[in-house]
Amino acid sequence: MKIYRLLPDTHGSWGRYEDFEARIATFAEKYVPDTPRYWLTQDLRERWIKERGILTGYWIVYGDAGVSCGHLCAYLNWHYQTPFIYFDQIEFDPGESVLTVMHQVAAEIGEWVKALNALFAAKGQPQFKITHGKSASWIEPRIYERLFKNLGFTPKAAHTVYKWSFEQEQ
Repeated sequence: MKIYRLLPDTHGSWGRYEDFEARIATFAEKYVPDTPRYWLTQDLRERWIKERGILTGYWIVYGDAGVSCGHLCAYLNWHYQTPFIYFDQIEFDPGESVLTVMHQVAAEIGEWVKALNALFAAKGQPQFKITHGKSASWIEPRIYERLFKNLGFTPKAAHTVYKWSFEQEQ
């Protein structure tokens, strides 16, 4: 099993990006079917290309047969002038052993956050420091929590997210 962080100027990333984008769209169709695919893919690409990918944490996992079997889609986000990492999608195909790969990703996330914080400091903006990440999950919350704890992350709070429809049901 091999994992790759996708960056526009890293060899092989553009070819793997197509697999990543297809996984993201399939995930959205599965869990949030009203997501417009065109705008989803446009948003992914724009985030990725801006600043040569430094604002995104896009990872894709390939099994031994060379077929994609997992992905992580994360990016820098803001809440009232406070930067954080938003983990938008995390998914592995059923039957895949993820812990070894996830430990590598956790280390790479740590390096990514350090690089972003160094960028803020270099721009004279040390008040913008990433100290946490946020995520929402479509899987059983206890499984998700166990995964993040196993990777060395400490949960600080939990909240429930609902998606409300403002249209009348027929």
